[in-house]
Amino acid sequence: MIRLPKKKKKLCIEEPHFLYYNGFEIQVIPEQDKKTLLWRYRVCFYRHRNEKVRKRVFSDKTTFSRKTEAIKQGFVFGQKVIDGKSKKFSLKDIK
Repeated sequence: MIRLPKKKKKLCIEEPHFLYYNGFEIQVIPEQDKKTLLWRYRVCFYRHRNEKVRKRVFSDKTTFSRKTEAIKQGFVFGQKVIDGKSKKFSLKDIK
C-alpha cells in the first residue's frame, strides 16, 4: 500500500473568543497563515431557541498583522452582520 504524505495545514487555528450580542452568540476564531504569519478570522453565529441551536459560519479574506486586531475586527464584523448592515452576509435563515 502506498502512503501519501499528509498535507500540511496552511493555517494555525487558535482558541475561539465569545461575545453575546442581540440574542446571538458570536464566536471569533483567529487563524494565522503559516507562510505569511498574517491573521484572519472565522466567525460563527449561534442562535439558541427552544432547546435548539442554529449555526452559521462566515469568514473574510482580510488579513491583519496582529492576532488581537483580527479578533477585534471579527467581533465588529459579527455585530454588523447581526444588525443587517452587511451587504454580502445575512442571518435571516437562523433568526
